[in-house]
Amino acid sequence: MILRFALDGHLASPIVVFDLGGTWFRSAIAEPCGRISNIRRRTAISCASQPGRAVSLLQADLVEYVINDVTARRKSRCDLGSQVAIALGAALDQRTGIVWNSGPLWGASSEPFDLSAALRRKIPDVKWNVVNDVTAALIAQLRRANTLSKGTTVFVTISTGIAARSWSTDLGGIPVDGLVGLQGEIGHVPVSCVFRETIIHSRCGCGGDDHLNAFASGSGINALLKSLSQAYPDVAAMLGNSMDAKPIRAFATALRRQCPVASEILTMVVAPLARTLLTALAMDPTISRVFIGGGVIDGIGRSRYLAALTAQLKAYGAYQKTEYCSQFFELLLHAVDARDLGLAGAAYAMQTSR
Repeated sequence: MILRFALDGHLASPIVVFDLGGTWFRSAIAEPCGRISNIRRRTAISCASQPGRAVSLLQADLVEYVINDVTARRKSRCDLGSQVAIALGAALDQRTGIVWNSGPLWGASSEPFDLSAALRRKIPDVKWNVVNDVTAALIAQLRRANTLSKGTTVFVTISTGIAARSWSTDLGGIPVDGLVGLQGEIGHVPVSCVFRETIIHSRCGCGGDDHLNAFASGSGINALLKSLSQAYPDVAAMLGNSMDAKPIRAFATALRRQCPVASEILTMVVAPLARTLLTALAMDPTISRVFIGGGVIDGIGRSRYLAALTAQLKAYGAYQKTEYCSQFFELLLHAVDARDLGLAGAAYAMQTSR
């Protein structure tokens, strides 16, 4: 199945939009011109922020948060229509909106959850639309770029979780599988991770062992740093007293001061992502652009992260391609500011799907 979206034109009216990720929940207004206004942010309602709370209650709390925010916004602005768009950080069936799972939000729970139906039961006069957050980001980035390159464009998010989404100009949209309506869940691909010639093992938020998320996502890097600090004194020294908080922040600080240990860990972290991208390039020769964005990249620094990933890709090489084009990866990869892409893309996915 191909999901088709128009990549031009304005919104018909202002829309309440949400970007519900594993670290932050954000809501805003998408204005007809495309500008995102009145952004509100709160800590994500998740198994990480509320450990031990039942998944069904976390989902009920999410619904209550959305309903309360929409109700308040509709009272404060009379020009808001009866449409609400949500970009959700979860594996969901893009054909039906059924949410299969979200490791960052609900851990290993895999019970199907119809978020749109739950919201309709609360406010039936609103048209609700739920789309995957990476799908939303890709749509918004393609609109921002204002041009479609030939072949396939891929957007990869590296945040609390990792996922990818691709748009094919040949197919005229985003292809999804016909079984569960998914595409690009690369965060759940099993990978290998090696640090100083030792194989590292880690568990993904979904419950699977050694998934890409477990090593290269924000939550994965935090867990990895805690584990390495217990085994390697120089890693512990690099992190200092940050172990009671999120060590990834101390890691980013160490990278900015060009700490060799931090650089070594960054190389380790991007290596499994690089191998995953190389596999994608080998399987799909139409891929012509890869955009990367997300909280991890912003925290580490876009140029720094892009340089590390590019260096690892060049060290591996793309069979035959890099022999004939030494700048292949530099031309392919682009690190972008993805902070508002989910909010904007959610609105565009709702207004322009056809």
